[in-house]
Amino acid sequence: MENTYALPVLPDIFVDAYAPERVQTLPFYFAVVDTETELIRFREAYRRLSGNEVPMPYLRSAFVIQFYRGWECVGGFVLNTVERQPLRYFSYLKPGLAEKLLDASDLHAADIVESCCNWLKPGLPLRYKLQFYLVMLNQARRLAIGTGKTVLMGGSIEKKVKMLQKMVMSHSFYHGEVFTDGGETNDDTKLLEIYTTPIRRMRTRLVRAMVRKFILEPLAHTRFSGQ
Repeated sequence: MENTYALPVLPDIFVDAYAPERVQTLPFYFAVVDTETELIRFREAYRRLSGNEVPMPYLRSAFVIQFYRGWECVGGFVLNTVERQPLRYFSYLKPGLAEKLLDASDLHAADIVESCCNWLKPGLPLRYKLQFYLVMLNQARRLAIGTGKTVLMGGSIEKKVKMLQKMVMSHSFYHGEVFTDGGETNDDTKLLEIYTTPIRRMRTRLVRAMVRKFILEPLAHTRFSGQ
C-alpha cells in the first residue's frame, strides 16, 4: 500500500505485556488514503460505528488517514482546512453563527485545522489507542505548521468523545443544538460541542491527557473497586 507509515513507539508503561494480542502480533500502521476504494471503506466504517454520514466530496477534498491491523481497517480520522473546502463543523450551525463565534474568539477560519470523523474499532489494545491519538495530533501539528495554522478544532455530539477530546482541546467554541436543513434538533442528548486549542499547546496537553486517561483513571478505578 502506498503512503504507509510506521507508528510511534510507546514507553513500556503503556504496553500490556500480557495482552493476548502479543502472542500473534499483526502489523499495525496508518496510511494517507486518497483512492476511491479506500475512501468508501473509510466512510462505511465511520457510518457503521458512529451512525453519522460523511459526504464523499468532503473526503475527496480532505486529508484522510486510515489505520490498519494487517489488512483490516480499524480506525481513522480526517483533517481539513478552509483552503481545501468549508469546515465541516460550521455546516451544523445556524447560518451566520460561525462568523459571530469566530469574531468572539478572535479567530479566522483560515487559522484552523479541523479534525473530524474520528473512529476506532472497539476492543483494540491500549497501545493502539494511544498510538492513534499520537498520530492524529502529530499529523494535525504537521499540517498546521506546513500551512501556517495556529488552532486545532474538534467536536462531537457523543458525551464520552467530548470528555476525551476536551482533555486536549479545552476551549469550548460552541455548545448547543445541531442545525440542519430541517431546522434545529430538539434532542438534549445530542447537543453538539465544538472546541479548540492552540497548536503550540497540543503536545503538553496530549501528554497530560494520556497520563490522566490511561494511567491515573484506571489506577483510581482499581483502588476503588478493591482489585
